[in-house]
Formats: sequence, structure tokens, C-alpha cells
Amino acid sequence: MKNLKLLRGIANKTQEEMAEIIGVDRITYHRYEKGLRQPSLENMIKLADYFNVTLDYLLGRTDSPSAEKENKEPVLDESITKAAAHGPDGANSDAIALLNDRLDDILNEVERYKRLINQPGKEE
Repeated sequence: MKNLKLLRGIANKTQEEMAEIIGVDRITYHRYEKGLRQPSLENMIKLADYFNVTLDYLLGRTDSPSAEKENKEPVLDESITKAAAHGPDGANSDAIALLNDRLDDILNEVERYKRLINQPGKEE
């Protein structure tokens, strides 16, 4: 959890206080900060909510703490929306290929996240 210690410092909280907030013991929280243990999805959400940051920021996947500040391209553009709504007859082959690529990206991200939360030693 790359940014966890930084966020705790900004919030001026001890490991003991943070452990109490999310309902784990201090050593477990310490292991989260050191990367020795992965929090459960429920605890990651508690931490992100407490610090008012995204899970991506908490995990170190982005430098922006909030989703609003991200300058990412839209997930769906007009050609993808048209292809999804009208099928192959309603969009050109480029739009269909783009839709398939985006779906593959989404499925890969879901699988990566499932592996992340199912790592040995994660908090139950």
C-alpha cells in the first residue's frame, strides 16, 4: 500500500489509531504499510473512504488522490456507444474493434484485481 503511510502522516494519526478505525490490530495495520500484508477489499475501501482518496491512489497506481483530477480519456467514446447500442450493423468495423479492445482491457483489469485481492496473506 504505497501511499498508506503518507496519508496517515498527513492525517496525523498513529498506526494504533488507524488500526482501530478500520477494525484490525496494530501489527496488521503495520504490515499493510510495509507491504507485507494486503488488506481485504472491505478494509481498502474503509481506508480510501477515511482518507477521501481513490483505491488507485491508495494502491499507488496513480499520483492523483481523487478521480475528478484525473485527465484520462473517456472510457466510452461515441463510436463505442453506437456499436454497443446497435450491434455490428450500427457501427463501422473500427468502432467494433475498439469496443472489443476496451472489453479485453476491462476483463484483464478485473482479472488483475482479483489476483491482487486474493494474494496469500491478505486480511480476511
